[in-house]
Amino acid sequence: MPKDCTTSTATAANDESSEAAPARRSLIGAAWNWLSGWHILGTVLIFLTVLVALLVVYRALYPHQWIFSVQARSRIIDLTTPPDKETRWRVNNALLCVPLDLVLPADKFAPVASGGPACGGRRWKSYRILAPEMALVLAGSIGAHFELRDNKSLYLALRLPRPDPEQPAGKPTAPAGGTNIALPPGASLSFTDGSADISLLQDNRLRATFIFPAAGENTLAERLFPFIAETTIGRDINWTGTSLLTAGSIAVYTADESPDKRKQVDEADLLMGDQLRLYRARVEDRTVYPRGFIRLAANADTFNVIAFGAANHVRIERFGDNGYDFRPGLLLLLLNDPLLILVLSIFAGVVTLVTAIAGVSGRKP
Repeated sequence: MPKDCTTSTATAANDESSEAAPARRSLIGAAWNWLSGWHILGTVLIFLTVLVALLVVYRALYPHQWIFSVQARSRIIDLTTPPDKETRWRVNNALLCVPLDLVLPADKFAPVASGGPACGGRRWKSYRILAPEMALVLAGSIGAHFELRDNKSLYLALRLPRPDPEQPAGKPTAPAGGTNIALPPGASLSFTDGSADISLLQDNRLRATFIFPAAGENTLAERLFPFIAETTIGRDINWTGTSLLTAGSIAVYTADESPDKRKQVDEADLLMGDQLRLYRARVEDRTVYPRGFIRLAANADTFNVIAFGAANHVRIERFGDNGYDFRPGLLLLLLNDPLLILVLSIFAGVVTLVTAIAGVSGRKP
């Protein structure tokens, strides 16, 4: 092809592209002029800004759920088990104290002289548990009080809690169609050899105490009590006792359903003498109780407690103070709200797009 033709063809292509560029800019500018002329874009931006601001306020006031994880050392712990579950603990080698006469098999129990200081009075009957494998079975809502005495013996007292007006016996604990039914409260001793269970409940009253001796000959070197229950760790400071929480920490995580997606958002240390309360919570029309375990090592001075649960807050009572509800602050709440982060990202993208269009058109919105 002749050189003249090649040159003319390239020149024509450049002319067309140079003419197309102003045409495109002119089209964008015309659209921008139409939008800005009628104040449509400005109105939309103002409307979106107001919506985002209202969403921020709503999410700030919305009751959030968090996962609280507690590690603590304490000499006193109180549990209240849920009404629709059973709880089992090993109680072999313990001393059983009850204020009533029980008909007990001689090969599994040995009577101890009544009125001893261990059980606390003449009215109490005491029995040494001889069975090597025995479980304490708690049905329904039962109050369990754990305390480590000065002689390193473990004291476990069982009582019936005050009636819960929100959850009478026989009432479903799950939404309509659920299967969880509140169980009648009860406590019994169960054997692994098939022997009949022994009930510790009499006339709808429960007063039973288990005393576990310090680790030594014929006793377990370590005891473990897993639980699902409302939990109180520590006690109010007063002159009547020395059992208290000695140290601990709380970590707060996002309440994602999948544990591997949770991330820690806050933490706090517990001081000696604090009292920590972990409550039950409502999560998606379900009542969720804290869970964890109590571990007592051989000759230990305190319990090791691990507990976690979903809640809006935990309650910390501190000596000389009125106590406070511990939860992540407002800034941490907003920074870890997935819905709010998504909306803000979309809003930022819209603003960026509008700014880019304004730059191309050479006008300001």
